[in-house]
Formats: sequence, structure tokens, C-alpha cells
Amino acid sequence: MRAANGDGLFGRPALWEIAKDVAAEELEKVASGARPWSILAWVPLMAGADQETIIARWREALEAVVTAARHRRAIRAVSLTFAQLALNRHEWDRGLKEDGIMGESIIFNEMRKIGTGRVREGARR
Repeated sequence: MRAANGDGLFGRPALWEIAKDVAAEELEKVASGARPWSILAWVPLMAGADQETIIARWREALEAVVTAARHRRAIRAVSLTFAQLALNRHEWDRGLKEDGIMGESIIFNEMRKIGTGRVREGARR
């Protein structure tokens, strides 16, 4: 994108075939600090992400590297959404319930309210 004066961002889109990434390998990279913790949100889309051991390792990595509770909640919400898209939501629901870290997403609950018109008028501003 460029502004009229020529300033702007330059780059090409990158194709990421995430289903070819191996979840176990990426989790270890996150745990070691070689990858940012934001990668955790994408793990349900990766190869092997439907395995109990991967979901358990994901929980461990989340607790170890994401210090803010609000960030952990957001990562869980996005991860569960991706698990639904990857058709492994059942495994993730089961895996996350074991440690009692299943929770409601404030963001997705608010999106549902907006979609049904139940949000307060002042919250839409």
C-alpha cells in the first residue's frame, strides 16, 4: 500500500501452508523462545494437533509463556475457533476441560451479542 506521496508499506503476501507444519515441533519452538507465543493460537490447524499429547503440551506452553491472563483467554478463544475449522474441536474441548481452563471468550460473547442486537447502544460507539 502506498499513500499519494509514495510512502507506505512494501511487501508481498506470503503463503503459509499451516496444515503442513508439525504441531509438536512448533510447540517446542514456542517453549524455547524460538517462536513468539502468538503461534499457540495457530496450533489447532497444524499436523498432529488432534492428539491428546499435543493438546496437553499446548496447555503447558500456554501457561509457561503467556503471563497475562487476558492473553491466555484470547489465545484459547482463537485456538478453539481454529480447532472448529480444523474439525478437531471435540478433542480440544476434551483436552482443555481436563485442567479446567475452558472459559468463555469475552470477545466472542460480545460478537454474539452484536450479531443478535442485544448489545447496549452505548457499547456500539
